[in-house]
Amino acid sequence: MDTPRWHIITPSQYEHERRALDFVRAELPDHDPYRAWSNFEFQTSDGAIYEVDLLVLTKQGFFLVEIKSWPGRVRGDTGTWTRTTTDGKSISEDNPVLLANRKAKALSSLLKGQSATKKIKVPWLDAVVFLSADDLHCDLTGSARSRVFQKDRKASESQPERKGILAALLRREGQGIDPNQRSAIDTKVARAIAKAIDESGIRPSQKSRRIGDYVLGDLIADGPGYQDRLATHVSLQNDFRRVRIYTVANADSEEDRQRRRRAAIREYEIIQSLNHPNVLPVTEYKEHELGPALLFRYYDPRSIRFDHYLSTQCPKLTTTQRLKFLRDIADVIRYAHRKRVIHRSLSPYSILVMKDDGGRSEAERQLPPGTMTVRETSDFDDPSQLYLQVYNWQVGARLQTSVSAPVTQVEDFVESQALVYMSPEAIADPKRVSEASDIFSLGAIAFHLFTSRPPAGSLSELTSILRERKGLSVSAVKDGVGQKLEEFIQWSTHPDALTRIGNVEDFLSML
Repeated sequence: MDTPRWHIITPSQYEHERRALDFVRAELPDHDPYRAWSNFEFQTSDGAIYEVDLLVLTKQGFFLVEIKSWPGRVRGDTGTWTRTTTDGKSISEDNPVLLANRKAKALSSLLKGQSATKKIKVPWLDAVVFLSADDLHCDLTGSARSRVFQKDRKASESQPERKGILAALLRREGQGIDPNQRSAIDTKVARAIAKAIDESGIRPSQKSRRIGDYVLGDLIADGPGYQDRLATHVSLQNDFRRVRIYTVANADSEEDRQRRRRAAIREYEIIQSLNHPNVLPVTEYKEHELGPALLFRYYDPRSIRFDHYLSTQCPKLTTTQRLKFLRDIADVIRYAHRKRVIHRSLSPYSILVMKDDGGRSEAERQLPPGTMTVRETSDFDDPSQLYLQVYNWQVGARLQTSVSAPVTQVEDFVESQALVYMSPEAIADPKRVSEASDIFSLGAIAFHLFTSRPPAGSLSELTSILRERKGLSVSAVKDGVGQKLEEFIQWSTHPDALTRIGNVEDFLSML
C-alpha cells in the first residue's frame, strides 16, 4: 500500500514499531477500499485521550491494531500478562487487548457521530494486538489468546504454518475474530470512513501536554471515568507526578459531568485529610481543559500495581513476608478509620508497590521529561526493600454520626476486576457501607496473599462462593491450611457485615 491510502499521521520514533508497520503495509493492497492510518491520537466526547498504533480498513473488516514488539516470552490470562525478557527478567502488566478494546469502542463511537457517516453503516471496529517481534515465544492459551496475533509464517521443514496478523486483517481468520462480522466495505464506505476520520480531528501523537508546571507523558492507567499519566516537571527532571484527569470535558450529560467532578473533589479531599506514609499523597487539584486533575507525588515512576506484583512474586513469598504486606495495608485502613474515612474499594488494583532503595536509580534520575520506563517485576525480588502505597479513594466514604452514603456507584469508577475484593454491601447498597466493608477487602487480599490467586474470577462467581461457604475458604483451593488461618479469612469475608470481624483492631489481633 502506498500513499495516500497509507496515512502516516506521526512518523514512528522506534525501529521495532517501524518494522511491524512495514510488515503489514507490504501486504495491504494498494486499491480501494483498502486504507490505513498509523500513529495518531484522538479525543473522545468525555475528554479521554487515546493513542492508536495502526487503523486498517480492508474489504473484510475494520481493525484497530495495538503493536507490541516484545522479544522473549509472554504468558498470562485475560486480565494480566507476564512477559519474560531475553535476559530473564519478568514484567507484569494488564492484558493489552483490554485497552485496545476500549480504544476501538471510543473511536467507533466518535466516527459514528460525524456527518460523513450519516448515510452509511460504520463497520464493526475489531481490536487486535500484534505481537511483532520475530523471537517472541507466545505461551498464551485459551481465551487469553483471543485477538492476539504474531507475524504470519509459511510452513517449512522446521516450523508449521502460522496464520497471523495478515490472515486476521485480510481474511478475518484467527481466534476472537468473528467471521460473521464481515461488513459490506466498498469504495463508498471507505471514502466515508476516511472523511469521518478527518472530521473527527485525529492528530499527531502529542506527548507534550502540560498541567501547571508538569508535562504529561505516558498513559499509566485507563480507568472508568479517568486516566492516569506520568508527568515530569518542566525544569526539574527528577520531579515526577502521577496525574489523574477525570474526563469531564464534553461528557454526555451534565449529570455525568457533575458526578465525575464530585468524585475528583471527594478523592482530593479524602487524601488531603490523610497523612500516612503508606497513602499515595496528593499535592494539587487543578482545573484543566480535559477535566479536574489531581497531581500525586510520585517518588518512583516505575512502581507497579500490587496485582501485577502478586502475579509473579506471590508464590515466592514467605509467610512472614505475606503477613508484613497484610499488616502494612491493614495499618493504612486502621489509620483511615480513625480519621472516619472508609476506602470502600480496597484491592490489589488500588495499591502501588514502590522500591525503597535509598533513592531512585541512576536510570530513573535520567528519565527524559514526559517518558516512562517499565520496571521489571523481578526488580522487586527482595520484599525487604519494598513498601506499599494505597490510592484510588474516589469512591471512599466519610463516617459522621452515621454512615454517609457515597454519591456514586462503584461501577462508575472502579475496574471490574477489582469488584471481587469488595464486600457485597459496598457494591449493592452504598447506605450500608461501614468499617466492616473494608474488613472484607482486607480478608479478600489476605486470601490472595495466602493462595496466590484472586478470590474469584468474576463478581457472579464470588457471589456464588459467599452464598455457599459463608465467606472465602482457603482450604477449598489449598491443601494443608491451618484452622486458624481458615477461620480468620472466612470471618473476615463473611457476606453478612454484622457477622464479619467488626474493626481493624480485631482483624490485626486475629492476624
